Amino acid sequence: MKNKWCLFVVFYVSFHACLCAETLRLVNLVYRHGDRSPIEIFPKDVNQIEKWPQGLGWLSKIGMKQHYALGQLLKTRYIDSGFMKAEYSRYEISIESSDEDRCLMSAYSNLAGMYPPDDDQKFNHDIPWQPIPVHTRPAYEDNMFYQYLGNVSGWDHENISNIWRIADTLYCEKSHNLTVNTWADQKWNNTQTVFEKLRKLENFQFTLLYNGSEMSMLKGGCAFDCPFDQFVKLTKDAVPTDWKRQCGYPEPKGKSGSSGLSTGWIVSIGLTGLLVVVLVVGITCVVKEQRKHANMPYGRFDVSS
Repeated sequence: MKNKWCLFVVFYVSFHACLCAETLRLVNLVYRHGDRSPIEIFPKDVNQIEKWPQGLGWLSKIGMKQHYALGQLLKTRYIDSGFMKAEYSRYEISIESSDEDRCLMSAYSNLAGMYPPDDDQKFNHDIPWQPIPVHTRPAYEDNMFYQYLGNVSGWDHENISNIWRIADTLYCEKSHNLTVNTWADQKWNNTQTVFEKLRKLENFQFTLLYNGSEMSMLKGGCAFDCPFDQFVKLTKDAVPTDWKRQCGYPEPKGKSGSSGLSTGWIVSIGLTGLLVVVLVVGITCVVKEQRKHANMPYGRFDVSS
């Protein structure tokens, strides 16, 4: 019977694989920079900036080696397996990086491990490396909308985690028919108003905050308007129905026939009762044994003479 079961499993797996075979078509890969020097140094640190030859926030040799090794791993996974060509082709891969030196250097180190050139690709046979473009954009363009909001609102350091402050203020002002700042209704990139973009970013922020059942249960909330019945249906797997049990409250006395005693107390009482029974049985056996010896003919001796 065991052998038949094994054959069934193998057949099922093979049959399932034939029906559901998938082909890899596209890979989106995201990685951080490698090992670097610190971004800041506290004033009384024994290791000051002179210990870091390239300054602060700079990719170290360790970081270069890390990304070179990662590039070799990616080569094994995607090139040696036949998914991509061994020769670099700009039609197959595109690389983008933040406008930070350590990020750009990490990308170049990664590509050096991923695309070691063959003889036909070398522009200098003494250098086992080929230039591969890494695209970036200035930092101010990456955060242009947030910087714009900081300028027009007067608040500094706007980002996805606190963008709701401006969106919420404008929403309340509009709801109460107050005159809002003129920039709120101006077009952004000719596609939507600043207020509309703010609302989308605000909704996205709450999606990040409450994504997943555990986060929903811990923080609560809803990112869209919905009827109460629908809200209950959507959150039934995340919202506890027995809050006292969820929070660890003890069961009340008399409920469901329970005395309200914890498991530890019940075990202790049971062991104590068992010990009493053992003692009673032991004492009874000893007394009977003494009486038995007392009734024997040779149980008494006269040693007075």
